[in-house]
Amino acid sequence: MRFDIPNCPDCGDPAGSIIESVEVRSFLTNSNGQFHFDTTMSDVNWETQTPVQEAEGPDLYVYLGCSRYGNCWRSKGTELESAFAEDAATSEITS
Repeated sequence: MRFDIPNCPDCGDPAGSIIESVEVRSFLTNSNGQFHFDTTMSDVNWETQTPVQEAEGPDLYVYLGCSRYGNCWRSKGTELESAFAEDAATSEITS
């Protein structure tokens, strides 16, 4: 895959990651009707892991991150759909 902005606009480092989303269930505790996050427990559903993508017309954008500082930026990608499909097929075979 290729990106129209392959390097971090802030520090110049090349992309080191694609920002993804995953479904997480954060549990609550109840104390006399007051609810609080239970910071000791959450349930991550890794099977919902997917790149954060935005489509604008025929173009597909993803969010990239640099390795040095963790900066994040939006970049148009090419060949993304086929690359993501290949990764999904590979993970199904190996899992």
